[in-house]
Amino acid sequence: MVLLLSSCASDGDCPSIADSPEPETKIVSCNSVKELTVGSTCRESIIAKDIETNIGLFVKKNEKYEVSVADCNQVWKDCTRRNIPLCGESGSFVMNLMAFNKKRPDSLWFSVIAEVKSNTDNQSSYYDLCENLTDRVKARIAQFEIMNDGQLFMYPNDAIDYYDNNRGKIWLDIRRLQ
Repeated sequence: MVLLLSSCASDGDCPSIADSPEPETKIVSCNSVKELTVGSTCRESIIAKDIETNIGLFVKKNEKYEVSVADCNQVWKDCTRRNIPLCGESGSFVMNLMAFNKKRPDSLWFSVIAEVKSNTDNQSSYYDLCENLTDRVKARIAQFEIMNDGQLFMYPNDAIDYYDNNRGKIWLDIRRLQ
């Protein structure tokens, strides 16, 4: 099994990819605001090899958010497999043998997942941004409603043991709708 997975499950033969530069339109970092008011937007980068990224926002139950890709030319890689956010891919036959090991087994490989971790009861709620698309043609904008108070995290959905072979960085704009 290890030999079968080596093309997309090890970092030995994985080519590097240049990080997507921050888009030229300057928007405040989410980590610098902590909470968004209705109608305001912040931007944060998601690094593909990080098992999760703390967006730096505290969100509350029933708030609605929109997440969009800051620049449509952004890509990241799962070893040699190129992925375009927000949606990922269904994966190869070999990758799907390991689907049980994905952080979110029912979501596509490399879909952007938003997770709200509660500060009080150790509960989390998950939002597959690919499933919450508002524009299915472009697959670049998603909306979701918060189910519990907590800290917002995001990550590409991948096998828990194989984040080290991921490459690239994307920038997401997060806007509070209500």
